[in-house]
Amino acid sequence: MSEKNLLNRRQFLERAAILGALATGAGTLLAACEPSGQSQATGSTRKGQEAEGVSAVSCDDTSGLNEAQIATRTTNGYVEKTPKPDQRCDNCALYTKAEAGADCGGCTVVAGPINPGGWCRIWAPAA
Repeated sequence: MSEKNLLNRRQFLERAAILGALATGAGTLLAACEPSGQSQATGSTRKGQEAEGVSAVSCDDTSGLNEAQIATRTTNGYVEKTPKPDQRCDNCALYTKAEAGADCGGCTVVAGPINPGGWCRIWAPAA
């Protein structure tokens, strides 16, 4: 191999830094491309369908959460739609009601937006 084809350490680090900056910029641009109808303020999307008298809501936007916070959702088995009709997030002791105008509430244990009709393994009956 000739000397011209080899990169020295300085050239390698410069190129790696440029590629890293490009990858970060591309990720930022892709994250900014929000699907139509998505609400960043509440992290919810109206589905336009009525289910059991309550409009279907999606509270699965975890874009503002770090890995540890997202892990609280998966570790506790959080799902958007309860498999147990008598156990819903909105009748759980850990659920915090949504602010005025928002569709998604919160939870004292599970991070991020919480669907009122959702469920997780740590569900506890509200007093």
